[in-house]
Amino acid sequence: MTQQDIQSFIHGEWIGSGAGARSIANAVTGQIFAQAGNSDLDFEGMLSYARDVGGPGLRALTFHDRAKLLKALAIHLNEQKQALYDISFATGATQNDHAFDIDGGIGTVFVYASKGRREMPDAHVLLDGDIEQLSRDGSFLGQHIYTPLRGAAVHINAFNFPVWGMLEKVAPSILAGVPSIVKPATVSCYVTELAVRLIDESGLLPDGALQLVTGGLGNTLDLLTCQDAVTFTGSAATAAKLRSVPNLSENSVRFTAEQDSLNALSDRLSKVKIGDPQIEGVGMGALVSNAQKHDVLEKAKMIGQEAEQVYADASFSPSGDGLEEGAFIAPMVFHCSDPDRATHVHETEAFGPVSTIMGYRDLDHAVDLANRGQGSLVASVITRDTKVARDITMGSACFHGRLYFNNRDSMKESTGHGAPMPHMVHGGPGRAGGGEELGGIRGVKHFMQRTAVQGSPDILSAIGGKWVPGAATTEPTTHPFTRKFNELKIGDTLRTDPRKISLDDIEHFAEFTGDTFYAHMDQAAAERNPFFPGRVAHGYLLLSFAAGLFVEPNEGPVLANTGLDSLKFMKPVEPGDSISVELTVKHKTPRNEQYGEVRWHVRLNNQDNDQVAEYELLTMVSH
Repeated sequence: MTQQDIQSFIHGEWIGSGAGARSIANAVTGQIFAQAGNSDLDFEGMLSYARDVGGPGLRALTFHDRAKLLKALAIHLNEQKQALYDISFATGATQNDHAFDIDGGIGTVFVYASKGRREMPDAHVLLDGDIEQLSRDGSFLGQHIYTPLRGAAVHINAFNFPVWGMLEKVAPSILAGVPSIVKPATVSCYVTELAVRLIDESGLLPDGALQLVTGGLGNTLDLLTCQDAVTFTGSAATAAKLRSVPNLSENSVRFTAEQDSLNALSDRLSKVKIGDPQIEGVGMGALVSNAQKHDVLEKAKMIGQEAEQVYADASFSPSGDGLEEGAFIAPMVFHCSDPDRATHVHETEAFGPVSTIMGYRDLDHAVDLANRGQGSLVASVITRDTKVARDITMGSACFHGRLYFNNRDSMKESTGHGAPMPHMVHGGPGRAGGGEELGGIRGVKHFMQRTAVQGSPDILSAIGGKWVPGAATTEPTTHPFTRKFNELKIGDTLRTDPRKISLDDIEHFAEFTGDTFYAHMDQAAAERNPFFPGRVAHGYLLLSFAAGLFVEPNEGPVLANTGLDSLKFMKPVEPGDSISVELTVKHKTPRNEQYGEVRWHVRLNNQDNDQVAEYELLTMVSH
């Protein structure tokens, strides 16, 4: 039988296995069918290609450009996923397992594509937080920003999610503008290789944005700098070995680990048909390899020293032909009657179908047992009692990366204990690695540098691509509401004529709206209020009059007012005062081919040019 040659993809070329190649067995049949690995790869050249070709190509794109690229990539993979299904059966995965790995990975890319368009600017710099006032007159300000690292993101993945494990790391790093080097576990790297081939064939990614190593990484970790990042998913032992590489600490290389951890759970045992995952009705396939099967059985023995095995089917026979050498194992359930004195049940994780049940005396005892694992990715709690949920959170959140609460209210729509969602962080403290992945835009920031920038309003506006109050403005001769999205410029400003506020205006607004609050209608009561000199205009009256001052009533590019943010009232307006408006283009965000969002800074001044209110107006404007 001819063995498949699982290749690596570096500096734009597919390179076959070579020195140090390892054999790979089909997890279902136990038969050798492929080989992968080549210790003679040019790892230094691989890093240079990422830094010198992939990085510049990605950084030339805006966040929105990269998000569009990710969406196209997800669509392409979704159209080709049957090929990934077909090859994944060799890992022992069932069709349901494919939903977690392949569909889950593609779905994660879709989520990052969407979040990149909706939550990030169409720019090269990501702003972090609000402007900090560093001077009394506003001439010297501070702003935190994120910019991409100038190196490569090296993603080292576990065997159990060869597609999702890659895509959930590649998507945020690509969105950040940092090229990826993927190193999957060799035992299932053939699935990852096919996924990378599909991506390469699409031609969607810039050259050097994605590279693949299907064997060992050689001296790659010794060549990294402070501009590179390493992400790892796998065993605690391997994570500790990687962390100990001197170069990583000496050069402050970012290292994020999501490693094996103990999960606080009590699994319901059900009868599951075990066998060839391609046979109809099979609900559980093989482990990824016989080496993994051996490891699980050894861990189960350790747990058995402190817990009684209450369920096992030692006589089971996997469904299918020629499976004698397959890496099959039946579910095992243990019961630990004295969890307070036990150690193995808290410290040992058999990465397979093994569960241990432990009883608890009260809620505090349950929290203590859940925390005895010294760090986990997720703990599941089934309760409808909100106080119980809060008490568990306060007692155990510090030891768990995720707390999954479920009950009859949420069970139909819940995602499941073991389903990390790209919107939420995935990782955990202590034994779980101490790092985190995913988390929406939080995951993107892992591959970026946060920097504090200080300077004048003009400087910060130029760097951040968003107008800062106090920065220079321009006053075009045409009304801004008559100009299309692409014609508007950051800093374009409309200054209106004033409008006088009368007592009749205030009383009419009060009676018309029903807002007869005493500060608007009762002079004596208003004077007793420490905030008002007497009767004052409604804040919403000021907003309404402001719109009347700056609006252009005729049909034009402005399609809709979609929101108002950051409203503040600074100074009351009395009858007889006047207000005028300064309307400035603060920020622009394309939404689709038809229109984009314009964020306007609106400032209301009185007759003395004192600021009485400000807010941000959001409008959709056609291209």
